[in-house]
Amino acid sequence: GRRFTAYDLALLATAGIDQVPVVVRPRVLVIATGDELVVPGTPLKPGQIYESNRLATLVQLEQWGAEALDGGMVRDDPQALRALLTSSGEYDFVITSGGASVGDHDLVKQVFAEIGEIHFWKVKIKPGKPVAFGRVGQRTHFFALPGNPVSSLVTFKLFVEPALVAWSRASHHMTELPARAANDFHRQAGRMEFLRAHLYTENGQLLATALPGQGSHMLGTLRQTNGFIKISEDSSGYAQGDAVVAIPLGMDLPQD
Repeated sequence: GRRFTAYDLALLATAGIDQVPVVVRPRVLVIATGDELVVPGTPLKPGQIYESNRLATLVQLEQWGAEALDGGMVRDDPQALRALLTSSGEYDFVITSGGASVGDHDLVKQVFAEIGEIHFWKVKIKPGKPVAFGRVGQRTHFFALPGNPVSSLVTFKLFVEPALVAWSRASHHMTELPARAANDFHRQAGRMEFLRAHLYTENGQLLATALPGQGSHMLGTLRQTNGFIKISEDSSGYAQGDAVVAIPLGMDLPQD
């Protein structure tokens, strides 16, 4: 139930222990879906966008110690999606991005419902509402993450990471720290929201700045993001100086 660190290995070596039992790394297939997607470096045509979710998901999986395999991109074709999912039995997890919303071309959830068992679809959070999870066959766990890039990153943090921790027989704990709001943020209550934020310390106090451009398609703020501000579903926001809940993303916090 513990991920090995350099400190753990040093302790084991000092004790003369050369072998320990471990959990097998999960095999994860990562796929992006959508007719509009093209690989970076390709000239864009009208209606096309560059695919980024698959690359980010693969990197995050590697950081968590998973054996991540690139499944490429699949068009919005029910037959292609059905063939892909029915042949996924050799994987412990399949993660897709896109196609889990409610539009006519959001086919992943529809096809998945035909051949697998959906445990949940849609959650009351922002960003990341159209996320689905279930099982295909006896082995494969299936996550359908949203197509919007920020929603995909947030739902990976909130749902995929805990699943990877559970796979290793450990318990998941997402660090939440008390902080002070460095600026105002107002919104309409209704969903739990995770704001991209810049966290830093000042005079021993943890401060959290809600970054501009919180749209789920806006990636530019990720350059400054090192945490989230968590807002409960019944909150309409907060004023500068109010107490807020901050979730660090495992980075050192700068001093201002």
